[in-house]
Amino acid sequence: MKLLRVGEFGKEKPAALDKNGKIRDLSKHIKDFDPSTLNFSILETLKKVNLETLPEVTSSTRIGSCIAKPGKFLAVGLNYSDHAAETNAEIPKEPIIFNKAANCMVGPNDNIILPKASKKLDWEIEIAFVVGKNTKYITEKEAPDHILVAGAKHDWELVIGMEVHAQVASNAKLFSGASTQFGNEPNSNVAFVDAAMPGMLPVINEFCVEQAVRTGLGLKADINLWSAFDRKNYFYPDLPQGYQISQLYHPIVGEGEVIVDMGPGVARRVRIERIHMEQDAGKSIHDMDPNMSFVDLNRTGVCLMEIVSRPDIRGPEEAAAYIAKLRQIMRYLGTCDGNMQNGNLRADVNVSICLPGAYEKFMETGDFGHLGTRCEIKNMNSMRFIQQAIEVEARRQIQIVEAGGTVDQETRLYDPDRGETRSMRSKEEAHDYRYFPDPDLLPLEIEQDWVDNIAANLPELPDEKKARFIGDFGLSEYDASVLTAEVESADFFEAVAKGRDGKLAANWVINELFGRLKKDDHDITDSPVSPEQLGGIIELITKGDISGKIAKDLFEIVYTEGGNPAEIVEAQGMKQVTDTGAIEATVDQIIADNPAQVEKAKANPKLVGWFVGQVMKATGGKANPKAVNEIVSVKLGI
Repeated sequence: MKLLRVGEFGKEKPAALDKNGKIRDLSKHIKDFDPSTLNFSILETLKKVNLETLPEVTSSTRIGSCIAKPGKFLAVGLNYSDHAAETNAEIPKEPIIFNKAANCMVGPNDNIILPKASKKLDWEIEIAFVVGKNTKYITEKEAPDHILVAGAKHDWELVIGMEVHAQVASNAKLFSGASTQFGNEPNSNVAFVDAAMPGMLPVINEFCVEQAVRTGLGLKADINLWSAFDRKNYFYPDLPQGYQISQLYHPIVGEGEVIVDMGPGVARRVRIERIHMEQDAGKSIHDMDPNMSFVDLNRTGVCLMEIVSRPDIRGPEEAAAYIAKLRQIMRYLGTCDGNMQNGNLRADVNVSICLPGAYEKFMETGDFGHLGTRCEIKNMNSMRFIQQAIEVEARRQIQIVEAGGTVDQETRLYDPDRGETRSMRSKEEAHDYRYFPDPDLLPLEIEQDWVDNIAANLPELPDEKKARFIGDFGLSEYDASVLTAEVESADFFEAVAKGRDGKLAANWVINELFGRLKKDDHDITDSPVSPEQLGGIIELITKGDISGKIAKDLFEIVYTEGGNPAEIVEAQGMKQVTDTGAIEATVDQIIADNPAQVEKAKANPKLVGWFVGQVMKATGGKANPKAVNEIVSVKLGI
């Protein structure tokens, strides 16, 4: 399927190319078209299909924010090329709904996979789409492949859903004023209500609510203005109340989405089912004494956001990429620090298997009967271990099913040392926890104006920042991805690039600075080189004061000793020689000293590089390489 970008028309009327290559106005075919409200890019594609049987002979895989969103359809219909010439057919005045993924409202930076055409070909048609600016179209060949795991009898597909527990970045707990500081003395961050002392009542932390709402908005999710807390009853030594306060029936955040980048131009849309707030439990410690276990209640009552996905993840790498994208978004928002080592971000991974084609039936019907029985792998806090656990658990389930057994729904733990999952407990359902509304907490009601104010003050998120870096600085998608992976890296780069050559700045930040920081086991937050210092080096390169080679020497000095780059260049005589007279004299001397090499260079112009190298050596690397090349070529008559 060939895709052709026709052009970007800003807020002008939507258009497409006719068969003669001329731009054709299509705005009259869109109901209630208002060019002042939309910013368009136009894409078109040519393919052969049978219009009469199109719904039956095409299949569609969809990613991006393009699944039947409310709003006017923006697809403009069809133009019959050869067929129209014979029958004088007109463009339909209403869009022909031939594919939901194409005929729906899409927004900036959305991704869409176009439908796969049938082998029954009748005539060629031209399809024009009007879509949000920066929308990417991906052919099915470029879409993420479903992971196939080979069994003894069949190939199997993986289906994965995740429940991510993200600790809210706040100074106090969800229902008490106790500190959330990590690493304090055991049982020192405990208020009376955290310890379940008699008569102590929970009082909700408004900032935790704000952080949950902010996270929901960052994930393009619905915010519920009315939510409520429930008690989830179970006994565990590090849960003093004997229950956990959670939100089963009325979560604060509804459906949203995460667009997971799987490579340049390829993404997976993972739907978010809900986000609810709940208390974290404490920590049981079993390795301090052979006969006793100890309990640390510092974490008890800390606010968690449980982010529950739909079963849209199809492989181990996608699962890790999904966690990474969630972490990135929350770090940009400032709602969770994403520290997996401290347990501030951890995931329960639900894994099941199915035969090829079954997942598509599930997506069409919503019937989980098409999928296998899922098992939950509990408390995963490592990207690498998440991938390993999924692979191990999938193979365990395949062996059971192919041997004629059935998979039991249960909670399992992953043992990375033995490379296996083992049963922890049978998987409980909601009724096992005897949920009921918490009698100590009124329903939580928030105002739309308050939500709107939070939305108006959201920071620029990773996808938007990445798109801006590509547009404003001319960066490649890869470089923009590297620079926006962490909010601190993005801020550092932007400070370096401000008013300077963006591509050159990106090259120095990624290759020189990041490379050296990695070598020294540092990150960008403790970089010895400031944005101002690196920007100063780039300015000296741009002005021609130093060459690339000298710049690397200068960077080493600044990195290890500090200082102002311009002052260091002056003090140490590192300035590039741009005086063509001095360079010419050096070139003349080298030519005079090497007559045999001159004759070889005239016979083989590639040997000019030898003379350039000798000049650079004679000048201590300070001569302007471009000037040296030009002068040597002229002197040798090449």
